[in-house]
Amino acid sequence: VTVTTGENTGALSGVVDIYDTFGGVTTTLASNLALNGNGVATYQTASLAVGLHNITAAYDATKDPSHFGSKSTDYGAPLVQTVYESTTIKLASSQNPSAVGQSVTFTATVTAQGNAGVVPDGAVTFADGSKILCDSVPLVTVAGVTTASCVPPNPLTQGVHAITANYSGDATNQIQGSGPAQLSQDVLSPTTIALVSAQNPSYFGVP
Repeated sequence: VTVTTGENTGALSGVVDIYDTFGGVTTTLASNLALNGNGVATYQTASLAVGLHNITAAYDATKDPSHFGSKSTDYGAPLVQTVYESTTIKLASSQNPSAVGQSVTFTATVTAQGNAGVVPDGAVTFADGSKILCDSVPLVTVAGVTTASCVPPNPLTQGVHAITANYSGDATNQIQGSGPAQLSQDVLSPTTIALVSAQNPSYFGVP
C-alpha cells in the first residue's frame, strides 16, 4: 500500500488498514500497519480462499496532524485479487505395451491440491507428440475422482509414442490448469509361431 501526499506537507505519521471483501463479507486482513520512509506499508498472507477477493486499504490519519485520511476506493475500484486452486494431472494407459491394431484407452486424472473442496472442471487434451489424439475431452467426476479418457481414433503404429495430457483449467471457478502429464506407450508388432515335426508318428530311438 502506497500513501502519497502533496509536497512539503510533513511526514506521514498515520497507519494503514487492509480489508478483504469476499462472498459479500468484509473482513480486516491487517490493521495499524506502519509506513516506511517512502509511504509504503506491506502485508503478506497465504490464507486467502479460492475465488475473487476485493482488496481495499485505508489510511488512518487519527494520529497524523498534517493530513486527512483516505481510502483506496476514493479514486478507483478495489484491487481484485484472484486466488486459483492448483491441480495435478496423472496419465495412465489401459495396456502398455500394446500390439499394433490394438485399441488403447488413455486416462488422465486431475486432482485439486488445496483444501477448498473444489472439484476440477474443464477439459483435457491428449496428444501423441505434436499430433492431437483427443481434443478438449470434458472432465467427469465419479465417486470423488475426476478423469477424462481418450481412445485414439486411429490405432497407434509400431514404435514408442510420447503421449501427453494437458488440463486447460477452469478460469470461471479459479482452477489452475496443469500438465503435461507424460507416458511412453510401446506399440509392438505381433508375432506368430508354427511348430512342425520331421516325422510324426516316429519310432523310438529315431531322430
